[in-house]
Amino acid sequence: MDMNSQSENIQVHILEPLKTVPSDAERYASEGAAACDPGQSNEMEIELDRLRANLVRAFAIPSDASILEAGGGYGAITGVLAARGRHVTVWDTSAKRCRIIARKNAGRENLSLYSGDFYAFCEEIRADRDRSGSGFDFITCIGPMQNADRICQGASSCAEIFRLLLSLLNQTGSMLILLQDIREYRALTSWIRHFGLKESVYYVSPDADYPLEISSERWLSERHSQDSYSGIKNGREAVLLLLTRTQESRAGLLYAKFSNERAAEYALYTSVCQENFSDSMQQKVKLTDSAQTERYVEKTALTEEGQAHVQRIFTLYGKLSEMYNGRLLINRCEQTDNRCSVRFAYLQGETYETYLDRILLEQGPDACEKALSDYMEMVVPKQLEVPFTETDEYTEIFGDLPDAWKNGSLRTLPISDLDLIPANVIRSENGNTLIDYEWTFEFPVPSDFLRYRILFYYLRGRDIRKGLDQERIYKKIGIDVKKREYFASMEDSFQRWITRDMVPVRDLLKESNAATQESNPEPVRNLRVYFSNSGDAAFSEDNSEEYPMEDGRISMEITLPGTVKYVRLDPGDYPGILRINQLCIDGKPPVLIRTNGVPVLQDIKTNEIKIGQISSGHAQNILDVFFSIEDPYVVICRSDRTQANRYSDYTLMLDLCFQEERPDYLQPLADYQKQRQTRDTGIMRSLCSFRLRMKNRKEHAFK
Repeated sequence: MDMNSQSENIQVHILEPLKTVPSDAERYASEGAAACDPGQSNEMEIELDRLRANLVRAFAIPSDASILEAGGGYGAITGVLAARGRHVTVWDTSAKRCRIIARKNAGRENLSLYSGDFYAFCEEIRADRDRSGSGFDFITCIGPMQNADRICQGASSCAEIFRLLLSLLNQTGSMLILLQDIREYRALTSWIRHFGLKESVYYVSPDADYPLEISSERWLSERHSQDSYSGIKNGREAVLLLLTRTQESRAGLLYAKFSNERAAEYALYTSVCQENFSDSMQQKVKLTDSAQTERYVEKTALTEEGQAHVQRIFTLYGKLSEMYNGRLLINRCEQTDNRCSVRFAYLQGETYETYLDRILLEQGPDACEKALSDYMEMVVPKQLEVPFTETDEYTEIFGDLPDAWKNGSLRTLPISDLDLIPANVIRSENGNTLIDYEWTFEFPVPSDFLRYRILFYYLRGRDIRKGLDQERIYKKIGIDVKKREYFASMEDSFQRWITRDMVPVRDLLKESNAATQESNPEPVRNLRVYFSNSGDAAFSEDNSEEYPMEDGRISMEITLPGTVKYVRLDPGDYPGILRINQLCIDGKPPVLIRTNGVPVLQDIKTNEIKIGQISSGHAQNILDVFFSIEDPYVVICRSDRTQANRYSDYTLMLDLCFQEERPDYLQPLADYQKQRQTRDTGIMRSLCSFRLRMKNRKEHAFK
């Protein structure tokens, strides 16, 4: 074994020549300078490198843990592990990558680096384990499973890596494995059962290179109907497995959401955890009411600079409670021992946003506007207002105040929480509780800006809120057009202040795709309506009409002869979301016969969103139809088609909108369908390649 001195006191242990992977010269001949010098990495690489560490951040690692990182790569998670555990051992096939990790972590004294053959590494570690009598307390395997064929020989290369890593794990240790596909997990299930391991399954969104949310299987199943849950679960491209040998009592992660795309002093992640956590794909545990009380929410700083921001939330709890004095309850907040996190009570119940939507559906716009007005008076009470004065802190965050409002006409609360939106307030028998108050300022902020944010973020939400008279609501609370324009600029300034010089990945992607977007203008959409007189719903171009959709929307009335039995709606040739604002025949909901999209239904009573294919169902509850393929269509007919008079004309009324941007709840389904379409394309390419080889072989034999 050779040892090369590296950055300061960090050494890279070069093991015997690699047995099953290409040499450094072969593997890195075509790589750029960034592979050897992290300082030359581009902005996108740096951002993705920082985000990838989210895969391990939210999981509990004891401070005295001995950690193994199998597959160090370019050190995306090494620094996080080294800051959490007692000692970190990193293995990777490439000596160059290990040297990059050494430079990134120069000065750390708890890091050992190994490069070379995986079997030789395991033998080396087992020899050390025999001498010391202990293994690793925590093992991460983030990359090797995707390159298993190059690391281990044989058809069961993933299982071989899994077996070898498990032999290095302590009896009380944990192992975290990243799998890019749910099928890889199923390939390991027999090994997991064979060794009697306890597992917790997590799904990463949007993907392993850009992980912004990590959801346990239990978290997903509790928040979605069975059909929706299945689509969301299958739509996750990446799966994290947390494996343990024992079922000891511990705090378990249910859900984590990361706010990386902020300035360092405000970057944090929010996690939902539960004591005595148990989760398994083989055994589902139904939570009882008593178990729910064991849940809690934590906000944890992602950087040392962010610890002050997190601790500030704790001080705001007391000040907000004192200001509202029972008018609005504030979710209880406690400090943790490490002072990097604050902990909140996990509250369940109906949010005020859901309550307002229910009022709108059941009682109409007027009742909803009244409830919305009452809500704003509760969270921004006028009796607590004092005169507003402009301060340096206000100008730094929101910009200069226009001269028109420097006459003292503006009012402010003693403490201003910008996140007083209805989604952040839980209704219960004990009162209304504010669950999020991270962005609260102790300097004056105009109260009307708080009311503007409440209305803006509520009205721009679901389509059912379009029936509210926005102008009347704004006018009723005294926010005219000029104020709205200024408040919109305040909101932009606030968002820029949060991110500072941080460039979000989504903006980098927009910049990199700008040329492509300019060279591919948006397609023009027209609605083609087909009419069928036959009983088998057969359609032809000869019996159809085309109608223009301005900005993707069409609202019209069509008179159809009684002989028409079925109608097919084709909103263009490209994928997207068909939003159904109105669709009825003679004032009644039609019957949905078939579609090549996925209907999204909303239960009017419970407000629950359900996703899944249906056939011959009434279309009255359909909110959207999601199409991930080209040539979308929907076939409908009259609900009374069997008794309809074939000689009487009838009226089809429709108000449709086709858009490219999909709602958040459809993103997992889109990811799944895209993944499936990519897999199917790969299969077809392989089949075509096989047929071409067979054809060439026959031609060669004939010659």
